[in-house]
Amino acid sequence: MKKTSQKIMASALAIGMLAASGLSLAGCGGGAVANDENTLEIFISDFGYGTAWLSDVVAKFKTQDWVKQKYPNLSIPAIKKNSEKSYPADSITSGTTTIDLFFSTMTAAASYEKADASGACYFEDITDVYTSNVPNEEWKVQEKMLPSILAGKQYVTKAGESKYYAVPWVNGYMGLLYNETLMKEYLGDDYAIPRTTNELVQMAKDIKGENKVPFISAAKVDYWLYVFQTWWMQYEGVTEYENYWNGVNKYGEYTTDIYAQQGRLEALKVLESLISRSNGYNHSDATTQEFTAAQSKMILGEAVMMPNGDWFETEMRSNYSEDKNHYDIKFMKTPVISAIVETMDLYTHGDNKYTDLAESERNAYDEKLQAIITAVDNGTTAALEGVSAADVQKVEGARKAIIGISSHDAMIPSYATAKGVAKDFLRFLATDTACESFMRATNGASTAFNYDVKTKNPDLYNSFSNLQKERAEMALKGVTSTASYHSKLAYWGGLSTFATTEMLEIAFMAQNATDRKTAKQIFEEDITYYNKNNQENWSNLLKLSGIIN
Repeated sequence: MKKTSQKIMASALAIGMLAASGLSLAGCGGGAVANDENTLEIFISDFGYGTAWLSDVVAKFKTQDWVKQKYPNLSIPAIKKNSEKSYPADSITSGTTTIDLFFSTMTAAASYEKADASGACYFEDITDVYTSNVPNEEWKVQEKMLPSILAGKQYVTKAGESKYYAVPWVNGYMGLLYNETLMKEYLGDDYAIPRTTNELVQMAKDIKGENKVPFISAAKVDYWLYVFQTWWMQYEGVTEYENYWNGVNKYGEYTTDIYAQQGRLEALKVLESLISRSNGYNHSDATTQEFTAAQSKMILGEAVMMPNGDWFETEMRSNYSEDKNHYDIKFMKTPVISAIVETMDLYTHGDNKYTDLAESERNAYDEKLQAIITAVDNGTTAALEGVSAADVQKVEGARKAIIGISSHDAMIPSYATAKGVAKDFLRFLATDTACESFMRATNGASTAFNYDVKTKNPDLYNSFSNLQKERAEMALKGVTSTASYHSKLAYWGGLSTFATTEMLEIAFMAQNATDRKTAKQIFEEDITYYNKNNQENWSNLLKLSGIIN
């Protein structure tokens, strides 16, 4: 977390002084507004999804009959915003802010149990929001939230109580974007989108050539990490993937065996084959450029694929237009990791690892996997012959696996004067009206709630770009995991994806060959780190997490 700047500290002190008189600063104009139960002050972090959507939802909220009846004197001043990621959590834990509702882009889970001198928690317990009804709809907020997202928002306190402190405001999706126009230009109109990672590697080989670049990224932001996590989750399944973040094996025992999950190694091998500098599949600027530069070059056609999120179009709207640039940029359904076959019934090579097999044997397995994926995608699995139900289920799970952007949360200070209105606004976020308003303002980004825009508003759906149409369907049907943001080991112990490798892309793409790591090195270094000195580092992690004394 970034340290709070002196400017923000000064603002917090000024707000604290105004709070005593019942007034606060409003928007950029600096005019005074009432700090009371009818005045809802809102803040939003200004990043990729922009802030216009929130103004639109606020406008819709104020027109609701039930809102007018319940809050006849409601006032919602101009929404405050800045680009300091730590500002929401820092402001709430300052104990002085008059802002009633924060829309953040950085998880505050590590602060949820932080309390003031009297022992009062700074963050409002909003479990009652989750268990209450969606306004004018027939289900509760928690029932309308997509199940996999709901599970990740449940916070277990040190005392063992389950509570909710935040409501996610976007169902962001990380994956591979691809330029379909360039792909067809380079490979032909009939070239198939990769279904497996073997096919993805082959696609990179087929594209590579003079002035033809398969991938572009900005190693400084390490977005390939999310694609790696997707392959890891595909191989292990969601339960085992989340067991890693919870520090347990399938029997619920805390153990360093989590670092030896085979899916971690196999996913690392795939990523190494795609982005290792020695393979030459990446844009030459990948290790030096900023992320916005990488996005701009993607738009200009300097590469075919890029790891990115669904905010791409919103963030680059001033530069990006399918009609203007004649490029059709889409979201690729993440190819299934080819090594997954060794976890399936169809695998007949016993304990021999898939990646150690002869190329002809790997190709034979991949053809079988491709056939199952095609059947799963087309809903024709009943016609598959000689394929077990377990294998179909494994592939279905892998095809739904997505990595979400889980730190985009709305939170309320426990001492907020207008927290009643703030909670009602969070309930309103779950309504079809708010979901539709959000999607309209963001050109197709999805909320965390069950809203099928394709069915409920076909005209709006058809107005979206191909990129957002495909992503919206993936997000609605996908299964994501937010365990990495909310596990005890993560928010108290500091558990991360890797302990010994800070930036995965840098590890594979370092310009100096001696600075690069292999997949096996990265995998084995973490195992060694947590097992050395009689598991000293592992014990410390468990102690910090409050699991052992």
